Amino acid sequence: MRRVAGHMAHFINLSRAMKIDGYVIDLPDREYGDSVEALARSTHAVLRCLSDFDPMGEGCMDKAIEDPAWCFTFGGERIFVNTFAPCYPESHARYGFGSQSTIIAMQPRHTFAPMVRPGDSSLGPAIRQRIRTIFNEHGRSYAGNLSMVPYEAYRCIRPMQPDGPVVRWWETPLDGI
Repeated sequence: MRRVAGHMAHFINLSRAMKIDGYVIDLPDREYGDSVEALARSTHAVLRCLSDFDPMGEGCMDKAIEDPAWCFTFGGERIFVNTFAPCYPESHARYGFGSQSTIIAMQPRHTFAPMVRPGDSSLGPAIRQRIRTIFNEHGRSYAGNLSMVPYEAYRCIRPMQPDGPVVRWWETPLDGI
């Protein structure tokens, strides 16, 4: 993870200038995401390590995660975290398209800027609806209620059922990982 943190720091330094939209962490063994619980543990472990190795020393994982102001940060950048895993069926928005890997995709918030209207701080309802429509058209609908909650952490891992309870990944124990 120390090497991953070094690579991610390099990505953060280049992402704005080179217009790179994301950084992907590939956990190549099915066990990291063969259930939502395993995905929660893996995501927690990766984000905890990255937070600990953050070159800016912000320690975002040591802050109140259920706070509307919280967002995963690394290298001074606010980052949207998205996960895809083998536990999700083909009909799920987080389906990994048959891959046995667990994918943790990191997208710096500045990459959303072209889609955010001046004066807004997030994607507007029309853009969110367009995204949901595209997912629906491809048979991978998801409940938009998680997209509208004020807590960023709730959006990192989607529950197996669209109306399922929030996956509280940051509360999973890290022993044994």
